[in-house]
Amino acid sequence: MDDQVGWQQVLVHRPPHERDEAGTRLQGSGTGPAHVAQVLLDAGDALVAAATAAEAAAEGSERWTQRFGGAVAVAAALTELQAHAAAVLERAATLRGQVYAGLLQQHSLAEVARAQGVSRQAVHRAARTAGVLHEHPAILRPVGLSSEGRRPVSEGDRLQQPTDRGGRR
Repeated sequence: MDDQVGWQQVLVHRPPHERDEAGTRLQGSGTGPAHVAQVLLDAGDALVAAATAAEAAAEGSERWTQRFGGAVAVAAALTELQAHAAAVLERAATLRGQVYAGLLQQHSLAEVARAQGVSRQAVHRAARTAGVLHEHPAILRPVGLSSEGRRPVSEGDRLQQPTDRGGRR
């Protein structure tokens, strides 16, 4: 496998213009696309297991990291895992904010927050951060008012609360 093509496939969480440079840096640290792909795939579990086993056996970090290309290669792979996790979290937060904004078209901040088990401020911040707060004036309406701000929201318009396994709210 061509290393740069491999890095392009493995580092999809990075913007395309950063992949070659990151691949070169990772390759220089002694790790390859297959190893980084495995670390990303198992979220570093194999490295944690090896480190835990080494600790239990009173083995130094130099010894167990050699199985993965050495300490520098392990550190580089873990740095890439952290970059991947950050990209996933950012994507999820942006999408969550967009979904909240959609919900806020028909439901109050309090209703959405209560249904999600978060504060109204968290819902407001997520929707604002997703860049949709100013596009949707209904987000700012008072709790319990319709989008026109005149009549109470009917019970049928309320956002459904999650239920526990016993069917209770």
